[in-house]
Amino acid sequence: MSIPRRHFLGRSAALAAGMVASASSPAPALPTVPLGKHRVTRLIVGANPFYGYSHFNRLLDQHMREWFTPERVCATLRQCEQAGINTWQFSEGGRGIADLERYRAEGGKLQAILLSGRTVEEDLSLIPKYAKLGLIGIVHHGGTTDRRWRAGEQDKIRDFLRAVRDSGVLVGLSTHNPLVVETTTEQNWDLDFYMTCVYRVTRPVEETQKLLGQAPLGEVYLPGDPPRMYQAIRQTRKTCLAFKILAAGRRTDSPQEVERAFRSAFDGIKPQDAVIVGMYPRYTEQARAAFEEALKLSPNDPNALYGLAIVASQEENRPEAREFFLRTLEHARTPDILGWSHVYLGRIYDLEGNREQALAHYRAALALNSRVERVEQAARRGLERPFGEGDEPEPR
Repeated sequence: MSIPRRHFLGRSAALAAGMVASASSPAPALPTVPLGKHRVTRLIVGANPFYGYSHFNRLLDQHMREWFTPERVCATLRQCEQAGINTWQFSEGGRGIADLERYRAEGGKLQAILLSGRTVEEDLSLIPKYAKLGLIGIVHHGGTTDRRWRAGEQDKIRDFLRAVRDSGVLVGLSTHNPLVVETTTEQNWDLDFYMTCVYRVTRPVEETQKLLGQAPLGEVYLPGDPPRMYQAIRQTRKTCLAFKILAAGRRTDSPQEVERAFRSAFDGIKPQDAVIVGMYPRYTEQARAAFEEALKLSPNDPNALYGLAIVASQEENRPEAREFFLRTLEHARTPDILGWSHVYLGRIYDLEGNREQALAHYRAALALNSRVERVEQAARRGLERPFGEGDEPEPR
């Protein structure tokens, strides 16, 4: 996607709240809705870009996977948290669980919703193990739901949902087919919420051919699909988390198109519902412009100051990075941002040969008693030896 994240999140928050978004306070909470005993923001960060599920082609898949290292996944989650998002929906397969554990070890606070993969779908005994990760819910994968539904294997879906219920976390059912929402609602299935794809990308080829007279190449995103799913969403009393509202990036060519997509989504779903959107903040020039725009609205916003410090670090602009980290220390209040700012300043001073100043910042990071494991580990390493040119600072 080519939309700067801060602009993107600000627009989303405004639409979700039905009011003009404000960037004047640090880490403002976005509007929330109840989900069981929890509250989730109406904008939830997804995970498809993190692990190369572009829903476009293999080249874009690879592009995403190569960039999204574990460090960058955690950095993106942290930035979403700072922007006011409080929930992450991720998948069982690949690195998802390992990244969740790493993010939490760094002090991350986002709630987590797990979408099933083939492994847990075939071995339901794993569900209690995953539930112990502190998840708020586990969801039966939409592609599997639709495949099993067509094959008449509804019992397999219900077995999965029962196992989730027995584990003590919230029970979710994902689907791309509005008929599944309507039928399970009518039959009063035991579940807490739906994940609802607004485009029916799992539509059988034969049905697509009947609709269009031919079968297009690749996944099909029909403009008539979202209204049909929104109708099903409004007819169920269960909370729905709508996803692919941007058509897997196909509706991101301009801020205006993004805004139209979000407006149609929030107009289409119920007030108790939310949306899930993936983030792909690869290009630092976009981040710089977005953080600079935030500073115009609030010159001492610690999140924007910290963001500009990280961008300058990634660009190897040490003087600018030092200036923004020092300004961050003046205005930040959260221990993670304060701790990482001290660590990065220590590294900058080490690279400049000023060991005395570096040690002062490493000690200051530890003195915060932040209980952010990776901050404390980095500070201790800095006290043991100077940060060297061959080391790679974790992007935060």
